[in-house]
Amino acid sequence: MTSFAVQLAAALKTAGVSRAELSRRVRCSRATVSDWCAGRQRPTRERLTRINEALGTNIGLTHKITAEDVAQMMGLHVDTLRRSMRMGMLTDIGVAIPSRNGERYCFRFFPEAIRQKLGII
Repeated sequence: MTSFAVQLAAALKTAGVSRAELSRRVRCSRATVSDWCAGRQRPTRERLTRINEALGTNIGLTHKITAEDVAQMMGLHVDTLRRSMRMGMLTDIGVAIPSRNGERYCFRFFPEAIRQKLGII
């Protein structure tokens, strides 16, 4: 069972909500909820938001995000982002990008979409 499946099972129990009721609240099939609980599937971001609203929780919001995802959302080349990460210039609100000559840094803030995906809000 995946960690999300474990979190979902615990949240359902804590909230006293059945799988059938969750499927109604999230507007999906019972089979889909069953797949989530068994760890066979993971909900989309939209459904994850509905699950958390339905259960009053904050589960599953630690989706893995890759350097490629962040670079694309920031409009950077992934190597530039990785170099900044290696040099310890990645912060919780942005990244300091080395200039071409390496003497100066340009600070770029994470767009809200990235902060949400990283859980930094």
